[in-house]
Amino acid sequence: RASAHCGRVCASDCRRATGRRCNASVAGRAVRSGVEGAPAGGGGARVVVVRGGRVGGWRRASSGMDGEADGARAARTGYLVKAGFIFVFTMYDLVANAWGDHNDHKEEGGPLGIMGAQAGGIIFNTLTLFLMLFGTYLFQVGLIGELAQRFKHVMYIVPTYFLVVGAQAAIKVVLIAVEKRPMASLWDDDVFYALTVLKYLTALLYYVIIIRTTIGLGAPELYTKGTWVTRYQASNVV
Repeated sequence: RASAHCGRVCASDCRRATGRRCNASVAGRAVRSGVEGAPAGGGGARVVVVRGGRVGGWRRASSGMDGEADGARAARTGYLVKAGFIFVFTMYDLVANAWGDHNDHKEEGGPLGIMGAQAGGIIFNTLTLFLMLFGTYLFQVGLIGELAQRFKHVMYIVPTYFLVVGAQAAIKVVLIAVEKRPMASLWDDDVFYALTVLKYLTALLYYVIIIRTTIGLGAPELYTKGTWVTRYQASNVV
């Protein structure tokens, strides 16, 4: 009688969960199979009722968590690759600043080639950095103001450094390619001297800010919605 009653209960639950009519005898067999091995006697037996649709929900939740974990691993791998590129080109820029203006190159194409590669490295760093910003959850949901406020310093230093490097490179091209001056005599030009010193001071800020920004973009909260949903809900609490 108990199994028949449980079968009817399970059938009712199944009908409510699935919207379809279920067989009470099948549900009763499921209940009997679920209590096999239970201790005999009096109230010792325990009946576990599995409501229809719950197992499928658990499976969907589990697959959702697995998908979220896979997405987090993919995002971390992409971040590490981009961060590696940024560090490599930042180190090249440092070497170019330390070596490019202080060696007497025998051919005028040498310093011009170094300047071109340095400008390309800055552009590549900038594009990679913006790709990292585009991959954050804040950008994907349109919270660009929050993202810009969080990384506002890099928005200022990158164009400033690029303009200073470009101005110093233009003077250098004029002195080497047009006036045919040797590298050692460039430092006698006051404009070149001032722009080179300004470039080195700006480069210090550029290195510090771009490395700090790259490390900051590795924060897990930037790639998950839980933190930002909680903040949004808290801000809307009256």
